[in-house]
Amino acid sequence: MKDILILGATGFTGKLITRYLTSHPERRQYSFSIAARDPSKLASLASEARLPSDAIHIIDTTNVEQLTNLIARFKVVINAIGHYYASGTAIVDACVVLGVDYLDLSGELPWNKQIIEKHDRANSRSTIIQACGFESIPSDICVFESVSRLLREHKRVDIGLSRTAMSLKAFAVSQGTLSSALSLLENVPRSVLWDGFEPYSLSPVQGKPPLRARLVSSLKHIGGGYGSFSLLGIFNKPVVNRSWGLLQEYGHQDLTYGPNFSYEEVLVSSSSLIAMIVSLVSVAMAYMLLYLPPVRWVLKRLANSDSANPDYAGSITNSLTATNVTWASPAEHYAPVRTTFKTKNCDIAYFGASVMISECALSLVLTPREQLPLSHIDCRVLTATTALGHVLTDRLRRSEYFDIRTEVVQDDIS
Repeated sequence: MKDILILGATGFTGKLITRYLTSHPERRQYSFSIAARDPSKLASLASEARLPSDAIHIIDTTNVEQLTNLIARFKVVINAIGHYYASGTAIVDACVVLGVDYLDLSGELPWNKQIIEKHDRANSRSTIIQACGFESIPSDICVFESVSRLLREHKRVDIGLSRTAMSLKAFAVSQGTLSSALSLLENVPRSVLWDGFEPYSLSPVQGKPPLRARLVSSLKHIGGGYGSFSLLGIFNKPVVNRSWGLLQEYGHQDLTYGPNFSYEEVLVSSSSLIAMIVSLVSVAMAYMLLYLPPVRWVLKRLANSDSANPDYAGSITNSLTATNVTWASPAEHYAPVRTTFKTKNCDIAYFGASVMISECALSLVLTPREQLPLSHIDCRVLTATTALGHVLTDRLRRSEYFDIRTEVVQDDIS
């Protein structure tokens, strides 16, 4: 049995995953294959990656028999095809039936929710991990590492507020990402969309009532600046809350966050005025995309243009700094913990996401299962942190692309 199969390998992100796995320092310790529809594109990518002929697979993912026969030959499947709501379920179904681990980059919360409802209690050996990229690993890791440090510093303490501030620079969107998002908005009923966006939509248990979103907030906890409403936070919060819920329901006592945990995520702005403008524009854009078809039509035209894909050579200046501060409960009795997650020499949305999902796959392939956090539970659908824990954080730290640091905060940031 081979180790890793990349579905959609000839797409924008699939190529980046292939290149990363090709040049990885542990390349001799694992095998991987690529699969896509276009034979000429596959041949070109295989030549670049120096893959043998038996590592190249022409696949029509709508052919269930062909898809199942291919997946059965691997330990881990990376789904980089996109359009998850429309085409991803059959791939997950095949993995669950065959006991093959599954990873994707889905930020499509209604579909993620459907997969949890369908497969979370399945009688299978599979581990299903969704949202293994920009959505939502930086947020999830920041919280997990901050909470872990607090629990090491203070045994059995309950966790209170956890707050992440995202600073983004020169963010770009690819043709595939834009097309997938528009497909979701056009094909999913609004009631299903709103259910997916609920803060605890993916969690096995309900937590504290969510904090009310603010148009402007102070960022004293990261050294200054202002926070604005974050569209990205809408997607990350349910994943962070699923990690909380899984650990609360199934985790060991030294891993649970506790019943008082609540999560907030904001976007960093340089002034209160800019924060207010960003918040209002973000809310307006969200409602226009949801309820004004002409806006989606314009974006669809852009998505169908070859110029929609960002130039990767230019996108290396894109960057992310995520700064999380987590407080124990009650906050006045304990020093909080700060975790920062920074990109280095890569963008965050595409090559950075390719590194993250690749390291998730390598964590599953190269790490004994007993060393993973929730290997003992029967849930099939986990988050990156509940499935891989510090193993993933350590792998990302060892790469040349991320700087992840955790520290106890001694100064007053309340």
